[in-house]
Amino acid sequence: MGDAQAEAAAKTAEAEAHLKALDAARGGEGAAADAMKELEVKLVQSEADAKAALAAHAAELNTLKKEGEAALAASAAQAEAAAATAKELEARLATSAAEAQEAQAAHAAELDALKKDLEAARGASAAAQAEAAAKA
Repeated sequence: MGDAQAEAAAKTAEAEAHLKALDAARGGEGAAADAMKELEVKLVQSEADAKAALAAHAAELNTLKKEGEAALAASAAQAEAAAATAKELEARLATSAAEAQEAQAAHAAELDALKKDLEAARGASAAAQAEAAAKA
């Protein structure tokens, strides 16, 4: 009976070892499943973070694009205003030049008339002197 008991005890110990190994394997499967679930949660969170970052980046790019377009439109408006101012200044310059030419021509005509008056006065003076000399 001792051998039977020893054999039964050995088989019981072996069965208990198998049960412990089975429990450990089940525990390992549970740990692996938990790790997989944790990884899935992290993956979902990473995807959500990436989508949020992408949406924020797209919004920022859209804002920058709108600001750039507004700045370009303002720059074009300033260029148009500068061109209009340049045209106005050119017109004023042309008018001033024409007025200066007219004034110069009028001044020249006035000088010419004064020269003729001076010559006539000199002639009259010389005639008056000659007449006075003849009377004397």
